Amino acid sequence: MAAWREGEIGKRPVRIANCSGYCGDPAVEMYKQATLGDVDFITGDYLAEVNIAKNAEAFAAGQHPGYEPSAWEGLEMTIDVINEKRIKVALNGGALNPKGLAEKVAALVRQKGLSLTVAHISGDDLLPAVGRAMPTTRAAALPHLDASNPAVAPLPSAFAFLPDDGDADPSSPPQPARIVSANAYLGARGIAAAFRHGADIVVAGRVSDASPVVAAAWYWWGWAEEEYDALAGALVAGHLIECSAVRVSGIKGLPPPPTTKLAIFYKGGYEVQLLFNTAGYGWKEKCDLFEKQVRHFMGEEALRKLDFIEFQRIGVPAENPWDQNSSTMYIRIFAQSKDEDALLEISRTVGRISLKHFHGFHSSLDMRTATPRPYIAFYPATLPQSALTETAHLLDPATGATASSHPAGHPPRFEPLGPRDTYDTAAPAPPFAGPTRRVRLGDVALARSGDKGGNLNVGVFVREPRQWDWLRGFLSRERIFLKKFLGVGSL
Repeated sequence: MAAWREGEIGKRPVRIANCSGYCGDPAVEMYKQATLGDVDFITGDYLAEVNIAKNAEAFAAGQHPGYEPSAWEGLEMTIDVINEKRIKVALNGGALNPKGLAEKVAALVRQKGLSLTVAHISGDDLLPAVGRAMPTTRAAALPHLDASNPAVAPLPSAFAFLPDDGDADPSSPPQPARIVSANAYLGARGIAAAFRHGADIVVAGRVSDASPVVAAAWYWWGWAEEEYDALAGALVAGHLIECSAVRVSGIKGLPPPPTTKLAIFYKGGYEVQLLFNTAGYGWKEKCDLFEKQVRHFMGEEALRKLDFIEFQRIGVPAENPWDQNSSTMYIRIFAQSKDEDALLEISRTVGRISLKHFHGFHSSLDMRTATPRPYIAFYPATLPQSALTETAHLLDPATGATASSHPAGHPPRFEPLGPRDTYDTAAPAPPFAGPTRRVRLGDVALARSGDKGGNLNVGVFVREPRQWDWLRGFLSRERIFLKKFLGVGSL
């Protein structure tokens, strides 16, 4: 059999098609990518922060396969085309069980008599090493993702797993929170190693979103490990293939940092949300009164049993409402506690003040979300990359057993991340001197936001240079983060 893409690999641009941005994307997208164009690789990202944790207990109990079903369904319906067109595939839909998904795909390949080699990646699941118990002291905790960034202070809730010193009882030591999953973020090394050793389909667990694309490009071009600009370009391409369509140039790469992210999920306790409505005049005062009533009638002792309670105001009634709907907004009580009964006290309190409420108070009779339910909490930690044992395992096409294993190794060198720059525009454009009118910011600018590890990033951009001159003077850090838009307390 001729070598894969003989005469083409490394000589023309590589064609990589993404089929998934998260587990809810339809499985048929893989089939469409394979059939509607000529591609060399198909990649798929199936994991958000919480996928693995959400299914961890069910997988351990034998009630979930551990991998993302849509990844299997896509491969099942596309496998014949993958074989016919010799498309290579890399995806992280293996989630908790990349070996299980790889073995299932290999069995399908054998059943159909196809000529495909399947591999899986191990090394991201660090639960055996981390253990099942969250630490009970700050000193014993792994470094927080933001520990090295002096510009970011983690919220107190980031360490909610620590016992409350005020409730310490020497005769009854606190029970540590139970960890349900601990997965390190691997990169492209294992997938690239699998391709280099002959794999056609590579199933990974927790690798970072762009890693399948980086691995595909790395294998195609045969880059050296220290060709950082090329690898960085593939990283950016990986994010764009999955999420966007813009032109980016001038990409520069650096050696990787000495640490990687370790996503630890643990049982945080219980949570509730209660939704109520106010209609009519004076909605702000009504919200103030309702919160004051609930806090007063619950009492300080009951409130101290809550880890968190917030009275959120959702929506703003029309300035001159024409009916009840246009004069209505929501009050959302959101609360968390390790004590289930402490949360039930909120509903009991609302019941006790039901004839003391403000005019225009109403709600749905469906109060299911007022019943406490367990929730999974997240601690984003960092881990030395030297502690990883990332390995590519190729399965024997004839038996499905492991035929060979190939350690991915570690980068030849690391470079700590430098301090993040934080500044306002040094020389903002002077204020516009002509006539003005008030419009929504969205009429002038576009914006996107994202979140990683509990942090928010937001980018605001405009279409014309003259708008840019205005924007860079208008959007100071204080204006966008602290006052006008997000209302958060730190940068």
